[in-house]
Order: sequence, then C-alpha cells, then structure tokens
Amino acid sequence: FFSPPERFDEVRRSPESAALYWQELTAMIEQLHSFACIVIWVPFNEGWGQFDTRRVATWLAGLPPSRKRLVVAASGWNDVGLGNLGPLGDIFDVHNYEASP
Repeated sequence: FFSPPERFDEVRRSPESAALYWQELTAMIEQLHSFACIVIWVPFNEGWGQFDTRRVATWLAGLPPSRKRLVVAASGWNDVGLGNLGPLGDIFDVHNYEASP
C-alpha cells in the first residue's frame, strides 16, 4: 500500500507495510552481516519505496560493530539529508543516465 507522499521524495507507507519493511531489513542484515564482501548497506535505490529515510539511515549507522557497514541512504537521488539537516549516510551518489560516458 502506497499513498501519495507528503514530500516529493518519500512515500507514506501503511503501518503494516512499514513493519514488513523493517522485518525484511532486519532479517537481511542478520543473514548477510558475516560476509566481508558486503561493505555498504543501501536501503533505497532511486527512490523505489523510499520512506522514513532519516530514521532508516540513522538506524543502519548505529548498528553494532559486527553488523556495521558504510551507509548510502538513498542511491541515485532523493537524498533527503541534503540541505539544512546535513547529509545522511557515508556516501552520496548520483545516477546520471543523460550524459555521455
């Protein structure tokens, strides 16, 4: 269930949808945290399903050392941390499909 966003860069999820997101994110981290090849958690890519970004990125950044990785809060665009609130995550990236390589 997705409803129109209050802000252009995030969706509003139903409580059930948000709970399922957190359940899946937690399960993914629990399953994959021991793989040394995973160096970055990216909770949102190009805004798909992006919600409550500041809370998600802050939670990821505060994981215990055994599960801690770099964080890209929103890969591609929709970085809601820019501006007066300060950056979110450790890396800011942009997906540019318009320019020549």
